[in-house]
Amino acid sequence: MDGLTDRAFAAELLARRGRAGLSQPELAELAGIKIRTYRRLEQAERGCNLDELARLAGALGTHMTELAYAIEQRVKTGAVLPSSRAADEWRGALGID
Repeated sequence: MDGLTDRAFAAELLARRGRAGLSQPELAELAGIKIRTYRRLEQAERGCNLDELARLAGALGTHMTELAYAIEQRVKTGAVLPSSRAADEWRGALGID
């Protein structure tokens, strides 16, 4: 993934995790991903691989193609996290840890 796609992925993860009412540690555990890795994904500090995409999609109750499509739509519309600092402010405003 490139930087824009990473930020779109992070925004989609954050939105879906919030709708699911899960904390970062809870979603990471459900997906079988280390919490450090999950935090880096949600903060757009690294891209994800297909295995992580599939695990996260499953933990969120969706298919990875649906999750990938949602990320693609975010890239097309610019609905991405602008930066790590802005993402932290966004989480705070939404009351998500």
